[in-house]
Amino acid sequence: MSIAAALESMPGVERAAVVMATAANVELLVDLGLPPSAVEGVTPSDLVVAPAATDAASLDAALQRAQALLEGEPVTQGRPADSRPRSLIGALRLAPAANLAVISTPGPFAAAEALKALKRGLHVFCFSDNVSLGDEVRLKRVAEQRGLLCMGPDCGTSIIDGVPIGFANATRPGRVGLVSASGTGLQEVICILDRAGEGVSQAIGVGSRDLHQEVGGAMMRAGLQLLGDDPATEVIVLISKPPADSVAAAIVGAAQAVAKPVVVCFLGAEPAPTAGTVRLTASLAEAAQQALHVLGRALAQEDFTPPDGWGAAPAGRRPERSLASSPAVRSSTRPSACFARQGSSSRARMAQITISSSTSATISTRWAGRTR
Repeated sequence: MSIAAALESMPGVERAAVVMATAANVELLVDLGLPPSAVEGVTPSDLVVAPAATDAASLDAALQRAQALLEGEPVTQGRPADSRPRSLIGALRLAPAANLAVISTPGPFAAAEALKALKRGLHVFCFSDNVSLGDEVRLKRVAEQRGLLCMGPDCGTSIIDGVPIGFANATRPGRVGLVSASGTGLQEVICILDRAGEGVSQAIGVGSRDLHQEVGGAMMRAGLQLLGDDPATEVIVLISKPPADSVAAAIVGAAQAVAKPVVVCFLGAEPAPTAGTVRLTASLAEAAQQALHVLGRALAQEDFTPPDGWGAAPAGRRPERSLASSPAVRSSTRPSACFARQGSSSRARMAQITISSSTSATISTRWAGRTR
């Protein structure tokens, strides 16, 4: 994403994508105007670099810049560039206090890397998709047995101890803890809370399939318990598409057992009455409103109304938004070593290891692009 942002800042470059060639990403690129022939024969282990430029010279410059950025060594935390670890074990030797591994590899490799991390006592944030449902069930059972979080697979957003992981908006610290099986839903509620003057204690993404019947909401229940014990969290918000009835009942039952107010948002579900300290909602705005109500804050219309012109496109182009380039959204994806929770007197610290494609799998790069 940082490479895409760098390309989009170049003269003549309208937008840029630097993504793994999963089926979903390839379909999206073609929908955005990339010729199908440019991605013919790619596999999920390939990296696609696809800028869109106003002219051929700008396109060539963008591709050359992308190649230079991909070949360059990243800045490491005061260590020589050639000391960058190539495996989880190597990373742990350099950062023995780490307690979280960020997994971002092609799907076929992600489950094995996540399992290694869990067996070494690390929480896992698995950005990768294309992990089988069976592997997800096994990973989350291991996490449950060891008292760890397995955020994902296909987890796009978390904010842990004030540290944004994946796609995450800059937000103030606060009293609302969230657990979500929807990354975009999580970010929307966070933004509404922030505009209303409230912030986030923790935001735990669990992956889009956590509330599937087979998974049973394992990590949502684990995150709920953690937030229930977190002194910085005063109200908890749970977000998901409507799950199976048995999973929904289990989640609501777990929420009723927590000694804090809980807002449960099953997006688009039939409205349901409040059950004890559990408030049931069917929309993201209502979930934010209920959390603010518990904290004695009001939600004004402007707190969840986009600014004028948001999402508007220049004449002749369909509306598009890019997390990498929009001035309204700031994201952070840089691997980091040690962070302190904002506004925390306990100075809780989290060390993070990032397991990327470069550490565990060989990938090839497909250069593509188009001009108007």
